[in-house]
Amino acid sequence: MTLLKAYFDESGTHGGSVTAIGGLVGVEAAWTAVESEINETIKLFKDKGVEYFHAAECAAQEGQYAGIDKERVSYIFMRIAKAIGSNPVVPIMSAVVQQDWDAVAKDVGFLKRFPKPFDLCFDDIVRQLWEWGAIYAPGEKIVPMFGYQKEYQSRMNDAVASYGSEKWYKEVLGPISFGHMDQVVPLQAADFIAHQSNWDVERRRFHIHGGLAGPTLALKTAVPGSIVGHWFDGPALALTVKRFSEIGSIYRMRAPIRD
Repeated sequence: MTLLKAYFDESGTHGGSVTAIGGLVGVEAAWTAVESEINETIKLFKDKGVEYFHAAECAAQEGQYAGIDKERVSYIFMRIAKAIGSNPVVPIMSAVVQQDWDAVAKDVGFLKRFPKPFDLCFDDIVRQLWEWGAIYAPGEKIVPMFGYQKEYQSRMNDAVASYGSEKWYKEVLGPISFGHMDQVVPLQAADFIAHQSNWDVERRRFHIHGGLAGPTLALKTAVPGSIVGHWFDGPALALTVKRFSEIGSIYRMRAPIRD
């Protein structure tokens, strides 16, 4: 049995127009290569006070990136993107547009289970990871880690407890753990995917961040193919709320059809 590891982090949970969770799954050797390349990038800016990669801080030139100019910010993003894109790790994301959530998510039962967009994204990521593993890595176990999130931690713990009793979950996924980005380098790669996925959805939905809709160069470099994921806009949310009211789940957990 091959052990795959998956790492996920969030973006936009503090008042943003889009909430996203993004991350990557791959074998240990691939993660070792990604980690090495991220560490090499950060090492170049240690003298400027940079201790680890944090996409939002870096993009805003705040905190540990306050002494980094725009040109070097772009360089850091592209280095991280190349570290991801040049190694066999698969990106997975889930995003919810806050404006659409406010307009559509009215069902009391749905909101009890998913009080905020983050809760829906978390559940969606776990189920997407199961589906990906069942199709592309049958017989292999995937062990997920999520970035620690103080506001949502108790609800994530409750969700994790419920997954443990589900047959579909135990067939593919191992126990979910939680870590801190400054201590776990692969979570920094996950943060990159979450941040860039957030921007991508914002660009497509609202045409912001200085240009036409479409992925940034950094995201295209990190994800040469298609990203595995869901974007919950108004129509998608309406269908999801309806399905949950009918079957008590956002997915119909069936055995996936393999290619």
